[in-house]
Amino acid sequence: MAQFITIVESPNPLPKEAVVRLAELLGSDAYTIQMLLKRPRPLILGNPVADEAAGEGLHLLQEYQYEAYAFDMDEVRGLPDPRRVRTLKFFQDHLRFVINDNEVRLSQWSDVFLLVAGHCRQRVDERSSRLPLPTQYGSPTASHETQSTRENTSEKLDFYFFDGSEPMRMDSDRFSFLFLGSRLGLTDAKNMALTIQMVRKLAPHAILDEAFEQFRRGAGGMGRSHQSGSASLVGETSTSDKRVDDDGPRFDFYSRLAFFIHLRRAERGG
Repeated sequence: MAQFITIVESPNPLPKEAVVRLAELLGSDAYTIQMLLKRPRPLILGNPVADEAAGEGLHLLQEYQYEAYAFDMDEVRGLPDPRRVRTLKFFQDHLRFVINDNEVRLSQWSDVFLLVAGHCRQRVDERSSRLPLPTQYGSPTASHETQSTRENTSEKLDFYFFDGSEPMRMDSDRFSFLFLGSRLGLTDAKNMALTIQMVRKLAPHAILDEAFEQFRRGAGGMGRSHQSGSASLVGETSTSDKRVDDDGPRFDFYSRLAFFIHLRRAERGG
C-alpha cells in the first residue's frame, strides 16, 4: 500500500537536515522538497511512498510540531462521489436535499459533520489555423487563424455526514437558490454565503472548510490539460490547440482530502 503525506499546519521552517531526510524517504531531492514546502497549506508533499517511509516521514514532521497526516491514495479516491442536488428545503429539525422530482434525501441537523466550500474557475483557450497548400501557380495565400477564450465560475459546497451516508453537493452552475426568498441575492457567491450561514445556524457543530483557495494555488498541474493536432485536408493544412485550466478536478480531490483531514482531527479529539 502507498501513502502520501499531507501537511496542514507548519509553525516553523524545517532545518536542512530534516529536509534532506524527507527527500530520501520520499524518493526526491532536497531542492524539490524545499520548493514544495513553500506552497500554501494544505499541501501534498511529493508522490505516494511505501507505508514505512510515509510513517517515518510523518514522525519526522511531527517532531517539529507540524500537523501532518499520511493517507492512502486509493482510500481517498474511493470515497463516493457527492450527489448533485437541485435545491434545498430547510426545516427546524432536518435539511432536505432535493436531487430531482422523484428523489429527496433527508438529514438531521445533528448528522451534518463537514461543509467544504470552494469558488471554482474554468478557463478554456482554443486556437486554430488553416494554411492553404502551395499550388503550381505560386505560394499559398495567407493563413487564417481564430482564437477564443471561455471562462466560467461556480460556487460549490459539499456536505459530509456523521452517519457515513453519501456526500451531497450544491453546485451553483445547476442549482436553485429560490428557497432564500426575499433574501435572494444578485450573485451566486452571495447566495452561497447566505446558504452557509443558514446551515451553520441550524448545525453550529458542523465544520466549515474554506481552504480550497489555498490548496488550488499549490495544486501543480492538477486540472490542467493540453491538446494539439494537425491534419491535411484538400488544399490546406489545419492545426488546433486547446488548453484547459479547470478547478473542478482540484475541488473534487480537495473535498475528499478535507474529509479525511477533519476525520483524523476528530479521531484525535482536535
